[in-house]
Amino acid sequence: MSEKAGDLQVESACLCMLSRVNTDRGDFSSAMDLVIKAQETSAQGEYQSKALAFHALAYCLRISRDFEGSARAYKCAIEILHEAGDSRRMNEEIRNLATVMFLNGEIGESEKLLRSIRGSFSKRGPYFEAYTHVDEAIISFIEGGFEKSQRYIMKARSAIEDCEQILDPDEEMILVYLSNSFPR
Repeated sequence: MSEKAGDLQVESACLCMLSRVNTDRGDFSSAMDLVIKAQETSAQGEYQSKALAFHALAYCLRISRDFEGSARAYKCAIEILHEAGDSRRMNEEIRNLATVMFLNGEIGESEKLLRSIRGSFSKRGPYFEAYTHVDEAIISFIEGGFEKSQRYIMKARSAIEDCEQILDPDEEMILVYLSNSFPR
């Protein structure tokens, strides 16, 4: 419908969302095809469309466990948002970059990025509160506070339940990693 109406921004966003659905279903090939279409469409659009297309690419790569490719795509989105002066969305992508770097074993850089945006999401509702708890679980884990990290994991799950959502697969990946990495 958006294609027929000629609204490239809406078309690009729809392609990105369809890519996410395919990624969540494990159909990475179809997801990547949709990302490519979204990037082609967004090339003529607003900065938000361009950044969203890179976000969709990063998400697909992250879920398929190509953490290095995911980090490169998040960095592209961050650059676009930085140039546009959109600090709110830029912080969201910095957070995504930090968490994928954590999963890739880039602990020091991940911690530095998470600390740089600390407090950016906590006042934006329960869904973003859950992200804050995930971030604090990572930082606590890095600092060796394993019990504290476990408490933040429980808080993240509770915050998601409070807003009647399920945790996104990329966030779940982090919590599972943290839970399985505690010293026994």
